[in-house]
Amino acid sequence: MLFVTSTGMGQTPFLGQGLESSSSVPLYTGVVNHIKSLPFVIDVIPSYQAHCVSNNNSNLAGVLSIDPQKLHFIAPALDLTEGSVMPASNDSSVVLLGNDIASSHLAGKTMPFALPGQRVEVKYSFLGPNTGVLEQQSRDFVVKGIIQSTGNPTIDRSILFNIKAGDEFLYRSGKYDSIFVVAKSANYVDAIENEIQTLYGNNLRVITQAAVLQVTKEFLTGINLFISLSHFLLGR
Repeated sequence: MLFVTSTGMGQTPFLGQGLESSSSVPLYTGVVNHIKSLPFVIDVIPSYQAHCVSNNNSNLAGVLSIDPQKLHFIAPALDLTEGSVMPASNDSSVVLLGNDIASSHLAGKTMPFALPGQRVEVKYSFLGPNTGVLEQQSRDFVVKGIIQSTGNPTIDRSILFNIKAGDEFLYRSGKYDSIFVVAKSANYVDAIENEIQTLYGNNLRVITQAAVLQVTKEFLTGINLFISLSHFLLGR
């Protein structure tokens, strides 16, 4: 799997409407289809991502707008809780809840956020394209299912609805925030990354799973070094 964004956008998911530089390439359908036609690419999965407030209780949640039928590419071991149903790709009235969003903690007790069949209200704040004033819109969705913990924070901490709902609700006008590129196998990831960079140069940012793992490894190494140094200074 490779993760692709425009270079002018934020470096991490859920930044909503970022500022694009003049040299970046917006991720419209044409770019998606072009990358999908590259050798060794199985599929390209577009997405919209943002932060929203949900259920009138100021719960800040990530939003991932994506074809739910293709989530297994991102999280192969994905499974739903009992009573849940995977939504159809074209159903814009329903959502899935990630494991971390499905419950909230109040007064030391775990309280259910929502259950399959219940409605949730999602509110999204944005700058009006014509006024430049901060505006907000809300929309109700029916919870179709709850995703069991996947270990992937992009899924576990999000409310997930389909592409059509994301495009309309987040005012994206067909411009995706990111795309997931599925390689035929891990052996072809480098070749696909090189092809994308040859086509688009520095106008697209390509992040591989190996790069993510390396950053995580360096981060954890830094934590362990800090702990070891602290123990040494404390004489432990």
